[in-house]
Amino acid sequence: EVLSLTRAFNKMLRELEIRQRHLVQSEKLASLGTLLSGVAHELNNPLSNISTSGQILAEEFKEAKENPASGPWPLDPNFSQELVGQINDQTDRARNIVRSLLEFSRDKDFKKQTLSLRGLIEETLRFVKGQASAGVTITVDVPEDLNVIVDKQRIQQAFLNLIKNAIEALPAEGAVAITARKRKAADKVDDETSIHNYLKYHGKCTLEDDTVDIEIRDSGGGIPADALPKVFDPFFTTKDVGKGSGLGLFIVHEIIEEHDGCIAVDSEPGKGTAFLIRLPLK
Repeated sequence: EVLSLTRAFNKMLRELEIRQRHLVQSEKLASLGTLLSGVAHELNNPLSNISTSGQILAEEFKEAKENPASGPWPLDPNFSQELVGQINDQTDRARNIVRSLLEFSRDKDFKKQTLSLRGLIEETLRFVKGQASAGVTITVDVPEDLNVIVDKQRIQQAFLNLIKNAIEALPAEGAVAITARKRKAADKVDDETSIHNYLKYHGKCTLEDDTVDIEIRDSGGGIPADALPKVFDPFFTTKDVGKGSGLGLFIVHEIIEEHDGCIAVDSEPGKGTAFLIRLPLK
């Protein structure tokens, strides 16, 4: 009987693990839809630039062919070089955008690497800023030399979900502020008495070692007090039916824990919402 019970438990654990992976993949596909929308918007600028530069060069070639007497190349050489340079630069930009999308879409094993935090956030913003209305401002205050040790694909999915939620929480006008700082363990104070009163729920977001603290704050309507304890629960959402799976923040929470970090929320109706991600520096 004990052996039978053990087998049943092991089978149940395997099934739970499979279902967990399916949930993560489902939310990843939803994030991929957001990325595709951002890619279409982001590719428009470099392709437009390439097209314009190419048309100018084509017209000059045509003029040189139809009017040989005007000289072998009527266009100013410096201007020609500038146009070709723009074509090369914008082609590289478009290639990098597509490469970022492919990296995100591939199903890869969890693998940490040292990456620039600012670079990660700016790359993520490229995919979501097209969803923000003209009256929404997004600011990034992250030191250039601040690195994190993360799995790029998964941490980018977490950033994508949080930034997208912040943008969607805003009406026609508002602000999203993304900041990050190193924080030494010796300098930390109790979160309950600090200026950032995070983690009123889900315990305290405190790590014993030095950390990188990342804050994503919006000036939206905030989260009701009765909903705050549930924001990281699976299938819980305050969005209208059909507009949210309720898995976004749950997946974010899982990803941050996978990185040995913690995530906290601070919100008050009418005063916006802030999420704090705390990752080990080492």
